[in-house]
Amino acid sequence: MPDHLHALITPAMDHATARCVQLIKGGASHAIGKPATGRIWQEGYHEHRIRDAQDYNNQVLYIANNPTRKDLTAYPHIHTDPRYKNLIDPTPAHIAAPSVASRYADALARQ
Repeated sequence: MPDHLHALITPAMDHATARCVQLIKGGASHAIGKPATGRIWQEGYHEHRIRDAQDYNNQVLYIANNPTRKDLTAYPHIHTDPRYKNLIDPTPAHIAAPSVASRYADALARQ
């Protein structure tokens, strides 16, 4: 999305989600590398812990359908643009039976 980011992350056992978000924001700000005239990131973030395979499926589908809801189907998205296919990780092993959304994400990752 051009104005916000959706990410499903699986922090390592010794990393808090807040630390992972700090690293993502800091790394992106460093990569931009130029002084910004405004804020790049909003303060804070929305955290949602995945409860089970159905919840994972719902979150993946929400992210995948967000461009359509925002009328941005022509905007390049990581889950549809072939340039980004190697950046999509497979479904985490601790998520129960693969869902439609996770099979979709896994198939894109293998393309």
